[in-house]
Amino acid sequence: MRILLITDALVLGGAETFVLRLARRLRQDEHAAELLCLNPDLDDPRLVAQFDDIPIHRVPIGGLRTIKRIDRVGRMIGMDLQVQQRRAQRWVERHLIGRFDVYHSHLFGADWLLTRLKRAHPDIRIVSTLHGDYALYEDRAKGTETSRVLNWGEKLAETIRSVDRWVTISKAQHRQFVGAFGVDPARLTAIPNGYAPPAPLPIPKRTTGGPLTFVMAARGMREKGWGFLVEAFGNLKGDCRLVLVGEGAFLDELRATHERDPRIDFAGLHPNPVEIIARCDVFVHPSIYRAESLPTVIIEALFAGLPVIATDIGEVARMIETPDDDRAGTLVSADDTVLASRLAEAMQVYLDDPSLRVTHGARTAAAFAKFDMGKCASAYAALYAKVLEEPINSSTNASH
Repeated sequence: MRILLITDALVLGGAETFVLRLARRLRQDEHAAELLCLNPDLDDPRLVAQFDDIPIHRVPIGGLRTIKRIDRVGRMIGMDLQVQQRRAQRWVERHLIGRFDVYHSHLFGADWLLTRLKRAHPDIRIVSTLHGDYALYEDRAKGTETSRVLNWGEKLAETIRSVDRWVTISKAQHRQFVGAFGVDPARLTAIPNGYAPPAPLPIPKRTTGGPLTFVMAARGMREKGWGFLVEAFGNLKGDCRLVLVGEGAFLDELRATHERDPRIDFAGLHPNPVEIIARCDVFVHPSIYRAESLPTVIIEALFAGLPVIATDIGEVARMIETPDDDRAGTLVSADDTVLASRLAEAMQVYLDDPSLRVTHGARTAAAFAKFDMGKCASAYAALYAKVLEEPINSSTNASH
């Protein structure tokens, strides 16, 4: 099959890195998978360099910053200009429409572009994977990351009519699309994100008898729980260290306050976080992020064999479960009034009980198995084939 995967940007994030991993595996399975990036001005060259085997199309970058500025000013005064979307639509229509069997979008920006294209090309087949942004737009989430879309209701309704099949990665997404958006459950398919490292990992060098190393990797926003973790770490008793992988304004604030602590390593952003995770002992994910669904970093931790301490948010509880209903880690409450103390308690247990670390670490392979990239790509290939066999979804043109 010929598949075009579309993403907003190629940056270090769960959705974006998944698109690259899926495209690679589909190509390994002899599908003609290619990728389209809508915001090449945001590309992270460190990430893209790890996937140089994937053909990547990019909407032309010339004048893009000016166009974005025009759109941004328009939104500020309530005008939905969509200059960037219209420009991208013309370019994709000219260069890519008709070349692929399936158009597989990721994140609302890509969904909306294909929705606009389907007005003139009702025969294109669209599959969309949900990653959490619809929850943000619908709930108008407040915090250090706020996301708004002008005329959201109208765009949502047309997008829902246009997409042939939605892929959910969490039960919350299924509930939202069926209960709040009225989507027929038959148009929803659950496929967990698969994972494979972009390059073979070196054998981790874990020293015995040294400090126990806790590690966290995430975007540098407050809601990911960095502050709670640093506070909890400060209350531990025993020989331990903390590695923080990421960058952002909130992490800069923490660094300014704690950089003199020799036990805390602010490692910055890494294009392949699992390389650092694999050298540590326990992974911590203290997120209170409302749109959390299936955090890739937890999959990476399981792949690396680390027990996980995490808040019971999104699909995290299911992620660390094994087929035998055991857990490869410890869950704590996401209640931010007690989160720091609960984290400290869980971390202290791993410090005091090495046998528990061994037991939970031994379960990680079984917990990871559901995220095998080969299984994931096979499930998508089967879904693409099924969509291509179905009658063309022409409901998108009903109101045009």
